[in-house]
Amino acid sequence: MLSVAGQDTVEIWQVRLQNLENKPRMLELTSYRELVMNVHGAFWRHPIFNNLHVATWFVRPLNAIFARNNLLKDARRDSARGKRSRETTFHAVKENSDGTVTLIGYEDYRPFFLGQATLRVPEGLRKNLRDPQDEGLLYSFSPAACLRLLIQLPPHGGTEVQFVDGYAVDEHQAAQMITRYLGIPNPNGHTFDASFTKMRGLLNHESSGNHDTLRQPHQDKALSPDTGVFSFSEDGTELHMGWKTPRPWAHIMGNEKGYGAIAGNDGDIYSFMGNAQQNGLTPFNFGSTLVQTPSQVLYLFNQAFRFFKMGYASALAWLLFLIVLALTLVQLKLAPRWVHYES
Repeated sequence: MLSVAGQDTVEIWQVRLQNLENKPRMLELTSYRELVMNVHGAFWRHPIFNNLHVATWFVRPLNAIFARNNLLKDARRDSARGKRSRETTFHAVKENSDGTVTLIGYEDYRPFFLGQATLRVPEGLRKNLRDPQDEGLLYSFSPAACLRLLIQLPPHGGTEVQFVDGYAVDEHQAAQMITRYLGIPNPNGHTFDASFTKMRGLLNHESSGNHDTLRQPHQDKALSPDTGVFSFSEDGTELHMGWKTPRPWAHIMGNEKGYGAIAGNDGDIYSFMGNAQQNGLTPFNFGSTLVQTPSQVLYLFNQAFRFFKMGYASALAWLLFLIVLALTLVQLKLAPRWVHYES
């Protein structure tokens, strides 16, 4: 469930998990957010340049990833004008005191999480992520916010996982929002500040040890496309749908502070502060997913530049070329028989 706080610039994700079996279950839940922290148009005009200036911090006492864009300037009309803005966005999660929800890893380097795959099946799901004890600042040049949880469910038991995302004028206000909405203790001031003075380095194949060790892949189960597409809650007040809805939809939420979020049927969520067009906190990707029933040209494009099946796409291109050529030759052959009437 996704909601936006009424008084603060915070959005709240609540994930409910229920074990329906007569035996304990252990599973992992991995969140993922991409980070922008800039004007929407500026990011899309030059995303690589924007990403160079986004700094991320992991703060263990809060189980949170903080992000700040050094391109943003403090626009207040005083002596501090022109300095870097301390505006901060964050992604945090709550660990349960009963041990049912535990943070076991995080990642803020997008290429490592995706690997050579795509967001549909990222390699990061089969990798060990960073140790939560590895705190501090990182310039990854391709930022993201990813938190991995170990969830233990007793027989016929359940639990709730709560994430918070939001915007703050600085890291201290962000920490206050996280503690308020996750219901966790405020970290010691010295401990919190120390998390921001530490530095981290990019992990690579030579220095990462077992960090990039592939784990056993998950077994994919064949599911019916009609399974779970439509269902009502027990009291009949909520209609639940999967991503494959009859028509695409998007729902927008916001509050009087100007913080808002847009959720689409494909699971994409766009967060913004103050102005949805100019102040994006995360990338606006609606409409960029693969079409479900593409035309010939879009199908060819997807095969070549989405799935990187260049051989198959080349064969399709030649086939399309021959079809167009044949139709063109037929038209030229029939052209002398055309009749033109003068007005």
